[in-house]
Amino acid sequence: MLTVSDKLADEVLARIHRKSQRRMIVHVNDAATENQQRIIDALTHSTLGLFETMCGWQMTRTSVEYSPVNRIGRDLTGIISISGNLKATVVVGLSENLAFSVADAFLGSRPTGVDADVIDLAGELTNMICGNAKERLAVEGLVLGLPTVVAGSSRVAFESGLKIAQIGFECEHGALSITMGMCE
Repeated sequence: MLTVSDKLADEVLARIHRKSQRRMIVHVNDAATENQQRIIDALTHSTLGLFETMCGWQMTRTSVEYSPVNRIGRDLTGIISISGNLKATVVVGLSENLAFSVADAFLGSRPTGVDADVIDLAGELTNMICGNAKERLAVEGLVLGLPTVVAGSSRVAFESGLKIAQIGFECEHGALSITMGMCE
């Protein structure tokens, strides 16, 4: 039996795939490995497509950074693992204002605080962004874990030795960052 969340996720993925016919290749720089570049491209396309399709918003990618510093933080943080032929942990950080604005666009009312619906929404956004990126990568054997959401100002530390990249996004409703720690 499909839940409303399952139906919503299926519809989002279908809409994003239809819009993906206009290809936006994002070249970062020579610091990225081939696999890291592929994942950055997939996450970028997925994020831009999701916000345009579901909210009608033009999200702008503001940065791609590589850093030995392995801590990131936002008001709401969704964490999901990718395993199989590529191994990575993806962290989607949302500003509170962006999370509340997305909730308003999806649910028709703006929350006044972080509640169970906002936490579920952060997890669902993480799942949709990473699920669509997984489909774009078209690598057999990739498996997504279940998203975990941390509410409140948080710092996530990656284990040492991972290749780390952070993609920044902004729109009129707030900021979002996607940080990826990847095994090569």
